[in-house]
Amino acid sequence: YVRLFSAALAKTPNDPYLHFMLATHLNSLGRLPEALTHFDEAYGLSPDSDIGLQGLEKKADLLFRQKNFKEAAAAAQSLLVIDPENVMAKTIFASLHLLSGQLDQSIELLRDILASKVKARFGISLAMPNYLLGQAYKLKGETEKAQACLDEYARLKG
Repeated sequence: YVRLFSAALAKTPNDPYLHFMLATHLNSLGRLPEALTHFDEAYGLSPDSDIGLQGLEKKADLLFRQKNFKEAAAAAQSLLVIDPENVMAKTIFASLHLLSGQLDQSIELLRDILASKVKARFGISLAMPNYLLGQAYKLKGETEKAQACLDEYARLKG
């Protein structure tokens, strides 16, 4: 698929969908720097479209998973400017709070995600906010709340 999407991009270099699809396949192959470039390109070419927003979400998530927290936070902030209820962006910020020991801030943000009527977009699961909330409660010593969240995480992961 990488060869196919690369060839298509050679003919149509400004197609955000092709950049997104190439990035997705590069990501699955572990070619992360290249994937980041193409997710960023998908967003840059079409920032007001669903494919552009998906590119920015994937970029933020990939940066976070690479432990590039500063850039992940910047991408998440850009997502919140576009969509103030963005689940991916809020989950990244909650994770950053959790990693820095700001448990109450993390819990507040995660509870906000789970209580909102906004559903995750583009197949982003609400399982992760439940998992993170369970971990935050566990760190605070609130084992019953932690277990309830972790049970919900397991149910959602199916």
